[in-house]
Amino acid sequence: MPLEPEKSGYIDYLGVQYIVCGEWDDFTETVIDSVNARIAESHPSTGMDETHFVIEIYPIRLKWVM
Repeated sequence: MPLEPEKSGYIDYLGVQYIVCGEWDDFTETVIDSVNARIAESHPSTGMDETHFVIEIYPIRLKWVM
């Protein structure tokens, strides 16, 4: 979910989600600088039969170039 680019030249994303194959029991919530990674509590159906889970990483701030 991107937000509008700021006048600072950056665009912020409230969060991004990734599908991870395997068991979630080895996953540890992590914070690096101000970026968090955790197991997503809510996400669209993945449609996958394999063992998997979804993580979300937030907030993401990227340089905006027009």
